[in-house]
Amino acid sequence: MSDNPQHVRTVHPTARRIGGAFIVLVSLLGMWASWSQVMEHGNFKIAFTIALPAFLAVGVGLLLFPGYREERLARGEDISKLEGYALITPRWWGVLVVGMALGCAWAAFLTYGPIDVLPLPTWRSLGWT
Repeated sequence: MSDNPQHVRTVHPTARRIGGAFIVLVSLLGMWASWSQVMEHGNFKIAFTIALPAFLAVGVGLLLFPGYREERLARGEDISKLEGYALITPRWWGVLVVGMALGCAWAAFLTYGPIDVLPLPTWRSLGWT
């Protein structure tokens, strides 16, 4: 790979937004499924339940913000020597922290909250048993 940051491969903004919309859709569907599981059976998978809102936050981030590579390149940074966590910008660390907080809040809501206040059909009421 060249040391020139202009040769770094980035994702096209439209592809990033389509991916973000897909992640948001799948996350919302999964959150509904975990809520439905609690309504029908009184239990849920904790890792699944925490991960879904975290992915939701990442999907929204992909819709709203440029990717971490594009962000660093726009500021004129040389990312040719950065790898892994070092590439992630403060904005994306914030998105990840918000996502984990949302995941913990969703798990707490499903555990302790008045879950029957959500006006959503369960999969059983839709005939998807």
